[in-house]
Amino acid sequence: MAPRQKRLLLVEDNPLVARGLARRLSHRFEVSQRSTAAAAMAETERFDLGVFDIDLPDGDGVSVAQVLAQRGTVTKLLFFSGCTQSFTISRASQVGTFLGKEAGVEALFSLIDELAGSDSGKAEPAKSSAVSSRTRPIGQEDLPRGCVR
Repeated sequence: MAPRQKRLLLVEDNPLVARGLARRLSHRFEVSQRSTAAAAMAETERFDLGVFDIDLPDGDGVSVAQVLAQRGTVTKLLFFSGCTQSFTISRASQVGTFLGKEAGVEALFSLIDELAGSDSGKAEPAKSSAVSSRTRPIGQEDLPRGCVR
């Protein structure tokens, strides 16, 4: 009997990015794609990994991911976002792994493979500066002012 294919929830509002990622991941994962916080929050199936954009048109990807993880809907959390605010990146890193979009899709696919194959909910320490690693306390300059898509 073949092992069960891992299930991945992709929450990304940019249709080009979402389609491209889903297409590239579909041969390794059963991918369900959602483009809004509301659609993701309505999800009732279970997923091995969730890949979340942070800046969604109707909500905050970190909050959505936290709720889905608390419900048991998603086991592991990965944030792939253009957000550059230290406060938001730190918040995402407290519940999952953050990878900046500037790291590129190959880094994303490597991290997805690492998380999908691991038993813990977080990736190993940063291999790139785009993977979060908080080294100083949060200050006034870190408070959120929006994210870059």
